[in-house]
Amino acid sequence: MAKPINAAQVPVPTPTQEKGGQGNGGKVSHQGPSKNNVISLPGMCLAESCKSKSEKANFCMEHFDWFKEGLITKEGRKPTDFNKKFYDYSRRLMKKSA
Repeated sequence: MAKPINAAQVPVPTPTQEKGGQGNGGKVSHQGPSKNNVISLPGMCLAESCKSKSEKANFCMEHFDWFKEGLITKEGRKPTDFNKKFYDYSRRLMKKSA
């Protein structure tokens, strides 16, 4: 079993450790770039049965519009009331183009 840690056992940083710790006159030393600067390349669209390359938010442009309108979830699945939402979406598109 692990022993509980008392507050007296926890090491407290000294003022030189907080400012850089290398005796460089209190200046903060800068380290190189962080390791989390990986840029992910665009993959495939998350929508079901779509093979297009993703452009925005892991969707192709057509399915990104669907995502904004609530026709698909962020995982790319259709909601339970997809038919109703798609009907309303197509009506709005027809009204906008006319």
